[in-house]
Amino acid sequence: MAVFPRSSRAPADHQLPRDGPASSLRHRLGAILVFFTHRIWRGGPRLILQVAACVLIVPLLLHLMPTHMTGGYRLSWSSSPPRETGTLRIVVFGSQDVAGSSTGYSGSGSAWTEQLCSELDCSSYLSFVPDATSKPALTSNGLYGNELHALQEQVKASDYASAPAKDYEFLLTQYPVPMEAPDLEAQVKQFLALPPPADAPRETLWVFTFGTWDIWNLAAFPRVSAEHLVDALVSHLFAQIELLYLKALNPTSVAFSDFWANVTENDVDRLANPKKSSKTDRRELESFRIIIPQLADMTIAPGWQQRPEPSYPHSKAEQMRNADFLTKHWNSQVKNALESWNAKARRRPEGIEEENVKEVTEWPKSKSLLGLLPAAFQSEKDPAREASSDDGVVYAPYPQRAGLQLNMAISILDAMTEEELQRSGLKDSKGRGSLSLNDSMRFVDTWTPCTAKPSVGVTAVDASNDTVCDKPDDHLYYDSFTLGQRAIRELAVLAADKISQEFRGGQKAAPHRFVAMTVNDFNPSSFAGAMQLRTRKEKNFEEVESNLPDPRKPKLETTQLLSVRGWLDRLGSLNPFGKAVTADDLVWLLDNTAFQQQGGSGDGSGAWRAEFVAAVFEREPRGKVVDMVTGIVRAVGLADDAAERKTVEERIVPFLWDIRPLRTIAVTQHHHLRRGELKVGPTNVNGLASNVLAVPSGGRGSLVKSTTKLGGGEGAIIEMQTYYAGPDGWGIISDIDDTIKITKTSDPVGILKETFVEEPSPIPGMPELYAQAKALLPRDTAWFYLSASPYNLYPFLKQFRKQFYPPGTLILRDSSWKTVAGLLSALTLNTEEYKVDRMNKINSWLPRRKMIVIGDSTQSDPEAYGEVYRTRPGWIKLILIRKATDVASFGIDEKNEPERFEKAFKDIPREAWHVFEDPSECLQIIKDTIKQK
Repeated sequence: MAVFPRSSRAPADHQLPRDGPASSLRHRLGAILVFFTHRIWRGGPRLILQVAACVLIVPLLLHLMPTHMTGGYRLSWSSSPPRETGTLRIVVFGSQDVAGSSTGYSGSGSAWTEQLCSELDCSSYLSFVPDATSKPALTSNGLYGNELHALQEQVKASDYASAPAKDYEFLLTQYPVPMEAPDLEAQVKQFLALPPPADAPRETLWVFTFGTWDIWNLAAFPRVSAEHLVDALVSHLFAQIELLYLKALNPTSVAFSDFWANVTENDVDRLANPKKSSKTDRRELESFRIIIPQLADMTIAPGWQQRPEPSYPHSKAEQMRNADFLTKHWNSQVKNALESWNAKARRRPEGIEEENVKEVTEWPKSKSLLGLLPAAFQSEKDPAREASSDDGVVYAPYPQRAGLQLNMAISILDAMTEEELQRSGLKDSKGRGSLSLNDSMRFVDTWTPCTAKPSVGVTAVDASNDTVCDKPDDHLYYDSFTLGQRAIRELAVLAADKISQEFRGGQKAAPHRFVAMTVNDFNPSSFAGAMQLRTRKEKNFEEVESNLPDPRKPKLETTQLLSVRGWLDRLGSLNPFGKAVTADDLVWLLDNTAFQQQGGSGDGSGAWRAEFVAAVFEREPRGKVVDMVTGIVRAVGLADDAAERKTVEERIVPFLWDIRPLRTIAVTQHHHLRRGELKVGPTNVNGLASNVLAVPSGGRGSLVKSTTKLGGGEGAIIEMQTYYAGPDGWGIISDIDDTIKITKTSDPVGILKETFVEEPSPIPGMPELYAQAKALLPRDTAWFYLSASPYNLYPFLKQFRKQFYPPGTLILRDSSWKTVAGLLSALTLNTEEYKVDRMNKINSWLPRRKMIVIGDSTQSDPEAYGEVYRTRPGWIKLILIRKATDVASFGIDEKNEPERFEKAFKDIPREAWHVFEDPSECLQIIKDTIKQK
């Protein structure tokens, strides 16, 4: 147990007002004056007799009156000298966790809750979390032990020969009951056994950090048994919380907080009866405040790989799926339980009679609100309360129950995603991928811990054999299961900010990218991000990426220097708007869709516009094609076959062309009666130009060709088609990878094979479904094909689409990768953010169209489509998700869990989304949707 003494610092600004430095005598005289004035006004000369009677009789009545006759809890006073009260006490119950809730591991500095105490300027701090070097604590050893025993009884009665999956005998040795580690109930008993402090705190913040090691153990259990035990553990958690709430009402208990000490007359009327004043901030009322952090996903922690190997046929992969499911289930159950507990508000707690909360005259409370309480505060519904209005007892309302579920886990995920995006040259609309090196949440290494020693949970390692890194602050994790001190410090700052806003009226503003979430927040994207990181980790994406050759690396410094010098020349006064392409450049014009701006009448009669996208490259590749081909052939394990090497060489060239920034392209649009001249560009640092330009009017559903004269030659695309889409009608937005084309996005070797070696293959049944859908839908239906691939693959994907699917606009990432490693990153990082952004762009063009969106379960399509459905009401009419069971994909069972789809499509009508395996089952659903809409 860690105990911090009361601080000598001055009270914080967010404290409730309290009396100035007046003496206790002055305070008592003021109380007596209010008392006598009030009674004389009502009772006249009989006051003296009434006072005498009260002095003799009231103490006896108070002692005999049952507690259940009151609607609140009783506060008493004596003539003892006044006492000073602390401002804020923090009490922590829990187990060691990823965020660093315990102290004692080497290099830790302090736990995040200690940092929280400092940030909130608390006056005292008690932590009952076991030391980091001890066995990990569980929420309830009893409940866990009972389930473990019941499971072993089932094992004894099972026939391993016929049902080997029922063999869970390994649980007893690998995940025993940690009897030496105090569980929640033991920690609470230890706390309640303490004597009350000499100076009771004015308020207490209760923090509960259990669950991490429950999930670690339960991941090895059968899914159903583990799920039921999680439900029981969460119920047990809140039963103990309610016990602490009850104990906190007793002034003789260590759990008591003296909220009403040193208040003024105005404060009593305002805070004890807040309905009278509309200006009362709920955060100022007496509350029993609890904090329960969401559990972080342990499967992306470095220590997950240190799990012991289970007996066959069980596996770590099975346990990883279980851990992911149980983590989400735990957080969901805590969220629901916390909402129910908050809803109890000031409800009288059960067991108040047994607690025997009564007047304690020995407890000094000379500065209490007794003498200042107005008569109107006495309850009109309680005759006993009326009869004892002069008995010297204050009936304060029960404290408000106030709970907060902090999602600090998303900050860990963001930090890991940040470094992946930085390494891949990507960034998203939330700012991830663009942090500076000295940012507080930017880490050089987010996967490798500073020391390989696990602090808790697995094999004990002699500290003398540890190797510790030179710069711990460069690592997100200090050890295999615990964040480093810099990350812990930052999480504490963010938690303090959220707590200040929700509980204490703080004004600090947290950075938008790492805002902690409350119990009512919903964030399915956190699941998608964690899923992508787990996939990259388990399938060794980084290792494959690092082993691929980078022919530009030796020339990188010189090339960058020349590029900067060239940009400075072009940005001079002689050429402020870029330079026109020449015969030395190679140009791609990408097909697009024209849309009609809303006219003044809102009928879509406005001018036509279209986003023109063009790419400009240097004609000859500077990279060593032979090295790149050899690297890919080696990575995918191919023999040295000449035909295969030629295929790889043809497809790899667009990744080796040098981009041409600040180039402009003259484009001619060929209408049947006239021509339109357009200027596209200048290209950006990725060699890509994107301009929304006015175009001549065209018939809805028509195609218009556009061309450019310069930039042609082998590999060039100097002709494009513009599809004129009217404002009304239907539209299709389709994902490409593993939705209509086999890409194997969860396997780096699979991506390389399907992109550079194999002939592109459609998902069986999808070409037929799209052809049938095209026949069902009106002729002017707009088709969009959305992929997270970089635009370097545009010719490859355009040819594939042309061969198997209806015409439509291809929308790809607008970054160019000069290495193949960038392709792997593009398909596995930030895909949800990217797809949401592109779908929002389509919505800005065609807000009145009725959209059918089609995707798959291997990436983050469900989460992306769900978000757009909710944020663009009425636009999407049908969501179809292909359950990918026929492609090589790590963790595909996890991605196909029904709970994932339920969460991704939360608040979306069930008839508006459908998960399918056989494409043929979708045709009737599309027919029904068209008829209904």
